[in-house]
Amino acid sequence: MSFEGILPGAFNIVLYKRESAIKNISTFRIITLFLIFCGAVNAGLQADELPVMNEVLVTSPKSGRSLNSVGADISVISREDFARMNARTISDVLSTVASVDLVERGTPGTQADIAVNGSSNEGVLVLINGIRVHDPQSGHFTLDIPLDLSSVERIEVMDGGGSSIYGSSASGGVINIVTDSETEGARSGFSLGSHNTGEFKVSLAKKILGSHVAISLRSGRSDGYRESSELKYEGGDMTGSYLSKDWTVKWNLGFINKGFGAGNFYAPYPSYEKTLTLQSGINAARAIDEKRIIRFRAGSRGHGDNFLIEKEYLGIANDYRNTHYNRTYNAAAEYLSESHANLFYLIGAETEHTGMTSGSLGNHSDYNNSVYGEFSGKVSTALLSLSMRLDSGSMEKNIFSPGFGMTVPLSARSRFRFRAERAFRAPTYTDLYYKSYSNMGNPLLKPEKSSSVNTGIDVTGENSEYGISVIARETTNAVDWVRDYNETVWTVANHGALSTNGVKVNYRYSGFKNVSAGLNAAFLNQKVHNKQGMESKYSLNPLSRTVSATVSARTYRHLNCSVAARYEEPLQGGSRTPVTVNVSRTFGEFMAVLGVRNLFNEQYEEIAGLPAPGRWFDLRMEYVVSGK
Repeated sequence: MSFEGILPGAFNIVLYKRESAIKNISTFRIITLFLIFCGAVNAGLQADELPVMNEVLVTSPKSGRSLNSVGADISVISREDFARMNARTISDVLSTVASVDLVERGTPGTQADIAVNGSSNEGVLVLINGIRVHDPQSGHFTLDIPLDLSSVERIEVMDGGGSSIYGSSASGGVINIVTDSETEGARSGFSLGSHNTGEFKVSLAKKILGSHVAISLRSGRSDGYRESSELKYEGGDMTGSYLSKDWTVKWNLGFINKGFGAGNFYAPYPSYEKTLTLQSGINAARAIDEKRIIRFRAGSRGHGDNFLIEKEYLGIANDYRNTHYNRTYNAAAEYLSESHANLFYLIGAETEHTGMTSGSLGNHSDYNNSVYGEFSGKVSTALLSLSMRLDSGSMEKNIFSPGFGMTVPLSARSRFRFRAERAFRAPTYTDLYYKSYSNMGNPLLKPEKSSSVNTGIDVTGENSEYGISVIARETTNAVDWVRDYNETVWTVANHGALSTNGVKVNYRYSGFKNVSAGLNAAFLNQKVHNKQGMESKYSLNPLSRTVSATVSARTYRHLNCSVAARYEEPLQGGSRTPVTVNVSRTFGEFMAVLGVRNLFNEQYEEIAGLPAPGRWFDLRMEYVVSGK
């Protein structure tokens, strides 16, 4: 297999991605899952009858995928999907994936917590163009991403961890946001909505001398749907790519500045919070020859947080205030080579430095260095990979994360996949050092470690695709905020062990002209051993049943309608089924979109004491000038 012709094409050179291996899950459980699906593979098929699947270790420009770990369960939502569902934000897109649990705190756009397959907020790693952008202070800031959806080409969601290549904070899954490198033109627009909500956006993208450059600016405000839920923000981002004979480069930089009411977010008091996020990254790859590639990645992120509780609700002389600024710098280098026909190996090294300056958490500086590698190839018709990573630093002491993946073709349009790995995440600065009237950190916390198995079958038809996955994850030293029923202060502790298992199914159909539909569902079960405290604030109440359905149709006179319904049932608390409807109409270069979130005005709480918004109307007007 040659690398020739693969390098061109915006950063789809992300070579086979990987995951981590088994430990602490019983051998019996793994063997049982493996035999069940191997039985399905062998039923009525002989090895010499199995055609070779078109799955390569180095992602080609046409594959539409950067995360490509052998045997992994990966969902890809493209720019075309964004348009069909009339999505406004990255959160809108992620909420259509059943394995993703996304909780928007307060007014939409304020702050969002994210989990994958029952993980904690800190157990999801977000990448931009393959570069880590995690927040060392708190998982609550994971989705403070300074990218507008208009700057995004696609979003990739990988269920199951990725610590064997990506390191800490990937126990639940990995989300990779790939910036756009093709679209040209100008776009401007505004929106008006419920509760005096308004937003203005403008963007411009252009190809110049082999490079693609885009810039986006936005600003918005809202009075909020209840007391202490107002919002003001402004942000901007610049993205670009460069393509030459030998090099492919992709870069981005951006900022987002927000001020919002944070009542009942972390404590039962009216509160106000200001955040400022700065992020930049560059990913560059060069082909040495047809069989060897080198790649370099570097990124930085700064996040400022100013949190205020109003004094009249505390009965003290001065307002209670927390001011923090955290920073992350990371760099990595990789070397990939084809040693023999269809046999590849990858070696890489990464360093990450984090720090915090805080009036209440103190001043901290930490580092982590790692080496990792992967060997991949074919054995008969099966595609196999073995990956491993060693992390060592001031917070992560010599943690070894192995991973194994396998893909076996069943026919020209179906495959069996299996992925096993070991993952981990270090406690955040908030977990370790936070102190307030309602929350108390614990500097003696141990790193959270997990072992997972994800196995399933995928089928691609002429007009449809569908699949089923079985997952199992065992987490030791699970980090959680807990308290007893007679206590008012939340503290952080390590649960003894947390077992999560379940089934995920997905179906997508596009057989009718101008009509597409998708259905995906996840069913999870969770058990905790050696539980700490009587109440859990985050980790012990994942969604046990989730069903997400989307339908979009383009009708006469350029009218497009999309409906997204999501049924959620947590382990504790009532179920809910918020429905979002968007109807758009184009008038030449103008487009109008009428949207309704929570169509039936369901009243529910995703976080205790924090009511979700009711029915929310939104009217958008956009003016689009294509550059092609």
